[in-house]
Amino acid sequence: MEQAHNFVKKTKERLENYSELKYIFSMFKREHNNSNEVYGKVILLLKDHLNLLEEFKVLLEQLSYC
Repeated sequence: MEQAHNFVKKTKERLENYSELKYIFSMFKREHNNSNEVYGKVILLLKDHLNLLEEFKVLLEQLSYC
């Protein structure tokens, strides 16, 4: 989970609209939205931050193995 913590920290530092990312994740958790829908929203949000987007993809892969 350290990678998830590091991802959140980097995102807070680099993303002006971090609150939107937080909102997307909270809606996923609360309403059990489709994971593909959430993934699509995150991709749009991080489209100008390719390094964060890559990190997000790796993190998702690792979480899917847990």
